[in-house]
Amino acid sequence: MSFSHLFGDAKATAKAPDLQRKRRALLEAKARFEENPNAQTQAVLAAALFDIGQFAEAEKLLTDLVETHGDNQQILFDLAFVYKNLGKREKSAAAFRCVIDLDPKHPLARSAENELWSLDPDYTPSWMRK
Repeated sequence: MSFSHLFGDAKATAKAPDLQRKRRALLEAKARFEENPNAQTQAVLAAALFDIGQFAEAEKLLTDLVETHGDNQQILFDLAFVYKNLGKREKSAAAFRCVIDLDPKHPLARSAENELWSLDPDYTPSWMRK
């Protein structure tokens, strides 16, 4: 048996508990949201859905949150990543731009610039400008 074969088996074995952990987190997030449907529990549920790969469901929750909390950089940042994973490049780029426009000095803005740069090569991040 080759080393790469053993490594592949180890990766597959490591993924099973991670998937179980993500499913437990999703169930807990759903229960918390049903018990107390506020913005915080909705954001946590959206993150759990994103982690498990249910991007369309996460998109619905986050777009609802943006309507009421459009100035929250974390929500916009999360929504941008959901759009990116759904293949909605224009919406993703627009959401990343909103994150940057809200507060260019915020730590999420730097990450948003890097993501925007990967989506739009014509965009120049602030750390590359003179």
